[in-house]
Amino acid sequence: MSQQKRYSQYEQSWGKSQQRVNSEQQLAQGFNVADVYLNRTYLDNFSAAPIIPASRSVMDISKLRLIEVSKLVFDENEKFTDKMMSVYSALHSLNSSVALIVDSDGDEAKFYIGVRSDTNTSIAGDVLESTLKGNFPGIVFNSMDVDQTHKLMGAIRENGIKSLAAVSMVPSVRKKDFEMEEFVQGIEKFIDTMSGKNYTLVCLATPLDPLTTQKRKHGYEELCSALSPHAKLSIAYGENESLAVNESLSTSFSKSVNRSVSNSNTTSSSTSSGSNYGQNSSSSWNGGFSDGGWNVGWGSSDGYSSGSFDSYTSGSSFTQSFSDSEGTSSTEGVTKGETKSTGTSKTITLNFENKGVSSLIERAQSQLERFKICESFGMWEFCGYFMSKDIHTTALAGNAYKALMTGDESNVESAHLNIWSLNQSDTIKRIVDYILHFAHPQAEMPSFEGGYAKQLVTPTNLVSGHELPLVMGLPKKSVSGLAVVEMAEFGRSVVYENSLPARSIEFGSIYHMGVVEKPRVQMDLDLLASHCFITGSSGSGKSYATYQLLESVLQNNVKIMIIEPAKGEYKQIFGGLKGIKIFTTDPNSYRILKINPFQFPDNIHLLSHIEQLLQIFNASWPLYAAMPAILKQAVVDAYVKCGWDVQNSIWIKGICDHKYPVFADVLEILPEIINTSDYSADSKGDYKGALLTRVQSMTVGINGVIFKNSIGVDDSLLFDSNVVVDLSELGSDEAIALIMGVLIMKLNEYRKSQRKSNRQLALNSRLQHVTVLEEAHNLLKRTSKDQNQEGANMVGKSVEMISNSIKEMRTYGEGFIIIDQSPMAVDTSAIENTATKIIMNTPAKDACEELGSALSLNEAQTNELSRLNVGVAAVFQKGWLSPVLMKVDKWDDRYNAEVEVTDQSALRILKGKLIIALLEQYHDDKFSPMRLRALIRSSDLTTDKRRELDEIIMSYNDKVFAVARTPKKHFGELLMELIGCEYLFSVIPTKGIPTYEEFTSYESGSPEFTRLVKIYEKGVSDWFEKVFDALSYYITLDSDEAKTETILNLIYIAGAEGQVKFNRKNRLAMICRMLYRMFGLSMK
Repeated sequence: MSQQKRYSQYEQSWGKSQQRVNSEQQLAQGFNVADVYLNRTYLDNFSAAPIIPASRSVMDISKLRLIEVSKLVFDENEKFTDKMMSVYSALHSLNSSVALIVDSDGDEAKFYIGVRSDTNTSIAGDVLESTLKGNFPGIVFNSMDVDQTHKLMGAIRENGIKSLAAVSMVPSVRKKDFEMEEFVQGIEKFIDTMSGKNYTLVCLATPLDPLTTQKRKHGYEELCSALSPHAKLSIAYGENESLAVNESLSTSFSKSVNRSVSNSNTTSSSTSSGSNYGQNSSSSWNGGFSDGGWNVGWGSSDGYSSGSFDSYTSGSSFTQSFSDSEGTSSTEGVTKGETKSTGTSKTITLNFENKGVSSLIERAQSQLERFKICESFGMWEFCGYFMSKDIHTTALAGNAYKALMTGDESNVESAHLNIWSLNQSDTIKRIVDYILHFAHPQAEMPSFEGGYAKQLVTPTNLVSGHELPLVMGLPKKSVSGLAVVEMAEFGRSVVYENSLPARSIEFGSIYHMGVVEKPRVQMDLDLLASHCFITGSSGSGKSYATYQLLESVLQNNVKIMIIEPAKGEYKQIFGGLKGIKIFTTDPNSYRILKINPFQFPDNIHLLSHIEQLLQIFNASWPLYAAMPAILKQAVVDAYVKCGWDVQNSIWIKGICDHKYPVFADVLEILPEIINTSDYSADSKGDYKGALLTRVQSMTVGINGVIFKNSIGVDDSLLFDSNVVVDLSELGSDEAIALIMGVLIMKLNEYRKSQRKSNRQLALNSRLQHVTVLEEAHNLLKRTSKDQNQEGANMVGKSVEMISNSIKEMRTYGEGFIIIDQSPMAVDTSAIENTATKIIMNTPAKDACEELGSALSLNEAQTNELSRLNVGVAAVFQKGWLSPVLMKVDKWDDRYNAEVEVTDQSALRILKGKLIIALLEQYHDDKFSPMRLRALIRSSDLTTDKRRELDEIIMSYNDKVFAVARTPKKHFGELLMELIGCEYLFSVIPTKGIPTYEEFTSYESGSPEFTRLVKIYEKGVSDWFEKVFDALSYYITLDSDEAKTETILNLIYIAGAEGQVKFNRKNRLAMICRMLYRMFGLSMK
């Protein structure tokens, strides 16, 4: 019986042991399963798993939308990854898969972004495009249709995919709160690594819907709960011993004082009657203590009484009583007690931790944290796929990409790299079917023992919405195939500080992050009266901006004058504008500009004009030391010579044949002033070399043609019409600066004259006229305005005065558009004193900084000035709250016209007809301009050339009318100007012909004299024949007599009364005398 009992106990013990072993095995197996899914260890050998073929639904290409990105624009101050997060978050909300494809042929990498939606592909595609445009304004992409998408997928397959890799990982940045310039994990690094390689990268992310996300979250929570009891085990044993001793001491003391007062008032009455009988007895004892000691006494008595009575009693009483009481008590006591207990206290604790389980819990908890973060931006299943022709490229791509995306927190899930090679071609084909249709390949994972079912798995890791832009980001820097441009953000619309302008113009649209937007840039037209500055490098589009600005001005009936010293384009661009007047420095095109700097309006004081003119000279010519003073004296004397009372600004007729002096007059006076001065000989030589050379240069060549006449082009024609002044044919910067300065001076004086003549003209008029100064540095050159000890800074001071003159002209409604390629070459007033600034591409750093300050730009916007595209301008106008970028409208050449070139043959014929008519009138001593003007009008010459000839005739008419006759001198000058042969006599050599001084040195009548006369007459006759033949290059005259007479009149001007003047050393003077004698004519 006992043996049977022992056997039963043994069997029970063995059963419990076996049960425990089975339980532990099941627990271990459960841990293994948890490890597989938490660490995704099944991905370690995913390449060996059989891939399930893609279903027909997966292979439906109509569910895909794809775009090819060719340009990307972003603001360097905005976080690139945050923008991509917004794009992907919007697609997550639609439950759409997203794919980033990089297809490289070794030379160029093309970028594609696609979406897959099983429910509404069209909406998903629109959301992708809209969010990309919204977050990356300026992005350029091509939306691909189904056929184009199918063609691309086919091309990728045809590249011969022989190896494939899949990277499964959780990306992470390597530094939290990084600045964008510190970011080194952009996909452009991968592109550079794979340079020269042929490959295709497909980064694919499929979203987890909220329900699935919550299920997985709850799964992790339950897993943590199930694992936590098995993570740690604690065993404790303890003993206790104690000893206690106590003692108490108490003392108390109390004291009380009471006081009371009581009052009573009583009234009573009583009546009584009766009899009595009484017997009494008494005894007493008393004792006391006195000074002597204790006293003691005893006593007793007996008595009897009887009687009767009647009584009546009444009365009242008042009683008041006081009482005081005082008490004191004191108590004191001591209590002692002692308790003793004896024992032993010992504690032993044994802790056991299963690190494997703890690690699983930590991973599960970290996943829960990620789920919490992903509540806003969603959770994705991500994997990167790499395809190429050779396994080397595939392995390089997979490892490079994996290394690039690994960061500080990538260990939340293990990273896995699976590679399929050539011997797995069927598997590769199945995987490609999936990924080219934006779906992850599925494989079946074997079942575990213990009742666990088989699982369908994908080679993906869970990636949060924060992490996805890292692995599926676009390049931050340009790569071959995708241009990446950094741009600063400007205003998105024009916001006025105060009220809207009364008159506005527009010639461009808002340009934001590389995209032309719909809002137009409205500018205040009347603020152009406070002047405008336009600058930009060559080819930046400033000319088109100027054309559009001028067109807007013309549309508002505002006249323009364009002064162009460089390219000479405006005469062609605006040549077709109705009523345009074009003045050039090219005798063969349009009208020659003829102005006289010394001419001024009648109601302007001469002294004021002289001061302004000298400032123009100082700004145009490098004058130093006493040169400005000498030149001023020469100018004053030239006016005096022409009959001017300088002090009172009065002109006295009859003193000189022309009212206003010209440069020839100043040139004649200068040597005398210098020679009679007290300067040293060296200084005199320096001054002659500097001043005479510069003034003389204004009397010869094209400058001589421009400045020759005492009366120039009428001011009203220049400044009240639409005018182009083309100075592009001038080669001298000094001459260009002088003409520009003179035109500005004359414009200022003309506006002042108008104001004086018409007092009704309002001050601070709205815009009436606009003057364009191209290449403004010629006149408004940047110089120091500081004075030094060696001498005054005349150039700086003159430029300052010219700038002030321009600034003050706004009161007349006169606006200036100052244009220059280099803002640093122009005086600072061009930037500071202009209310409108249009800045095109400006590469120079110092120029950008100065312009940025003028436009109130921040640092990023300032840097953007050097990166502006062609036709894009940073624009700011006074009264705007912020500057904007504007894309200037394309110029449509609406006024374009062919450049007018004078028909020289027709011109020579017309000049010949005019000469014949003039000779006839001269013979009759009658001058009638009507016939001459009729000849001019009937010719086929251009309008400007006809007008130029007409002005010559009318100028001569004024001279004839003034003297009431036709002097030989004036007639010869008219012929010379009409024919335009001032240099003819200089070209024909006069060698062998003596001067008058040489000729008269011989004794008259001597044989030698007679012999020389014959030789000289032969030389003069040969010279005349050469001139006779050469005249055909200038005019067409069929009559030899007319030719001869014309030459005689011309030589009279050149030799006797012309620009060279008759003198004893002048060979032309001798030729003139001999010719007149040979032809039997009088020189009178």
